[in-house]
Amino acid sequence: KEALNNLGSLYLVQGQNFQALALYDQLIQDYPNFADGHYNRGQAAMRLNRLAIAQESFSASVELLPQVDGFVALGQVLVKANQLEAAVNAFEQAARMEPERPEHHYNVAAILLSMGEHQWQADQPAVAQRLWWQAHERLVKTLQLDSQHVRALRHLAELKRRLQ
Repeated sequence: KEALNNLGSLYLVQGQNFQALALYDQLIQDYPNFADGHYNRGQAAMRLNRLAIAQESFSASVELLPQVDGFVALGQVLVKANQLEAAVNAFEQAARMEPERPEHHYNVAAILLSMGEHQWQADQPAVAQRLWWQAHERLVKTLQLDSQHVRALRHLAELKRRLQ
């Protein structure tokens, strides 16, 4: 299984995403409990914009072997699929596993900001404010960990104007 996994990784590096996905399909059929195979299948599917397959693969990967990279990848595919609440949960799991990494906290904040904007546009200002305050907390945490985090600084400045 490791040899097949490595071959699939080589396909991914070479941009042969269809071949990689086909190989990983076979790999997880033969080894359904192989977390790395599911993760790499998700990577191939993401490159082909097959979001349902990617989501299924990353979900299986973190179910079998909860790792930060799997939760981050799952969060990314969920954002692309516009499943924002589920994406927040995935990135929050990554932040719980690696609380010292500012990017995990920033990812949560960015989604909460987007969700707040959607609620604002849907004429739900109280819900938007709640989401923005949650985003504020995550941006502050991001900046506690990395005081020069440019995107967090920019978003926090914008958010402060909104919350006044």
